[in-house]
Amino acid sequence: MEDVAGLPGELIGRLIDTLDAPAPQLRAFATTLLIRALELPLGQGSLVDELIGSDRAAALIDREEAAQARARLREGLAIALDDLAAKHGEMNVVRVMRDHLVTQVQAWASRAVDDVDNRRRAERFLAWAERPDQLRAAQRRGLFAGMDAGDLRRLAENQVRGPVTPETAVGLWSEVERWLGQVDASLGDPVLDAWQRHGGTRT
Repeated sequence: MEDVAGLPGELIGRLIDTLDAPAPQLRAFATTLLIRALELPLGQGSLVDELIGSDRAAALIDREEAAQARARLREGLAIALDDLAAKHGEMNVVRVMRDHLVTQVQAWASRAVDDVDNRRRAERFLAWAERPDQLRAAQRRGLFAGMDAGDLRRLAENQVRGPVTPETAVGLWSEVERWLGQVDASLGDPVLDAWQRHGGTRT
């Protein structure tokens, strides 16, 4: 568990810090989740624009502008979270947002793995469709009875829902596991309790 000082805004800062840790795909997803949860604008000139302007690709083009966009993003999130904390308590707000982010990120990663499994099945269906001898051999074993190559192609098409690769899923889950560990170390319940014990007042 990381040390806490019990200062106002400390938990909010820690929550925002967790968004800077993950790889770009996870950072974008988790940050957008928080922006939506705070009911902040999503259109032109919104914090989503600052998110895009502060990503790694933007930093390669203009490091200084990307850093400024990151600062504006953090400031906008901090202001919105601080407003909520004034009404509902900092610890309560941070706990709710933390749990929301964790739940949604886990569900997102699970969907990615499901998509990969579907894609692998689709690739096998297409392989059988392109190799009539293999299809006939599979049918002799009781698979795909009554189906022809066209049926398998249609089945494969129905299995594919997005450009997800197995490598993407493996990398994504690894990053999610690292991020979950960081969230727990920085904002787990023991940390929140310690913040309150050390004088955190907006609880």
